[in-house]
Amino acid sequence: MKNIFLLFCIMFSLNSHAQNFDQETWNKFHEKGDVDYKVDKNILGWIKVSTYSSSKEESEMIMKYVEESILSANTFFNQPNIKRCNKKNLMVFFIDDNILNNQDLMSFLGWEKWNRLDINGAYEGVYAPRKTGVIFLSKTPSGKDVRQLVSHEVAHYWQDTHCGLPISETSAWAF
Repeated sequence: MKNIFLLFCIMFSLNSHAQNFDQETWNKFHEKGDVDYKVDKNILGWIKVSTYSSSKEESEMIMKYVEESILSANTFFNQPNIKRCNKKNLMVFFIDDNILNNQDLMSFLGWEKWNRLDINGAYEGVYAPRKTGVIFLSKTPSGKDVRQLVSHEVAHYWQDTHCGLPISETSAWAF
């Protein structure tokens, strides 16, 4: 968990949306986020994925969904004009909805882009540490199942790591 703390401090100290992200903010997220279980896996030989949740079973389930989505994205987005140009590892946090949508606690997400409305998930690749993307997922997404939500956020990760692929909600939902 100490490595996760260091990673978050670096990641969110770089974020222009971050509001007072410091040791206290991390402690609150860690205490309330309940992300004590981690699963690691190397997918496609170039993506190191780490999933975090409150149980081993949840972390393994999310890893399974992430792996399925990455393998599908590799086929779905396979076009001559789309090339991997931005190698990034991926961290995925599966957290309670009341944590994800706590805009004070999760102030580093930049809520303006969602008009300060509740969200089911978020991909952060701009302010994350170099060569890392981060996905935050709600354990209780409204109107979506978790597998769909994982696929949607993995599509945003794929958009971020591949040149020639437009970054849009439309193509993420099409995936």
